[in-house]
Amino acid sequence: MKSNSLNLILAVIIIILDALGQSKAQFVYESTHMGGYKTYIHEKHSLGSGKWRFKTKTVSLCGTARAPKCEPTAPIISEWMIADCWNSTIDGEAVPAIARYGYERGLPEYLKSVCRL
Repeated sequence: MKSNSLNLILAVIIIILDALGQSKAQFVYESTHMGGYKTYIHEKHSLGSGKWRFKTKTVSLCGTARAPKCEPTAPIISEWMIADCWNSTIDGEAVPAIARYGYERGLPEYLKSVCRL
C-alpha cells in the first residue's frame, strides 16, 4: 500500500516538474504515431551567419487521455544539432519543405522554428 501511494506521489511530482520545463521550451511538432509525442526546442544558440546550434526535447503522450494504455517515459533530450537557415539544412542534410518519409517527420518544423520562418 505504501509503495503504491509513494509511486503515485513520485509520478505527480515528475509530471509537474516536466510541465514546468515545457513552459520554457518552444513547441515545435506533435505526432500521433506510436502512442504520440510532442517535440519542443529545448535550447538554441546563434552561431552567426544564419546558423543555429539547438537541442530538442521529446515528451511522450503515453499515460494521457490521448494514449491512456501505454506507460509514460521520461522526456528525451537530443544531441546538439546545427541548423543552417540559409541552406535549409540540419547537420548538413537538406531538409524538405514537406516531410515525405517517416525519418523526415518533424524536420521541416524544426528548421522553421529554429530559423523563425
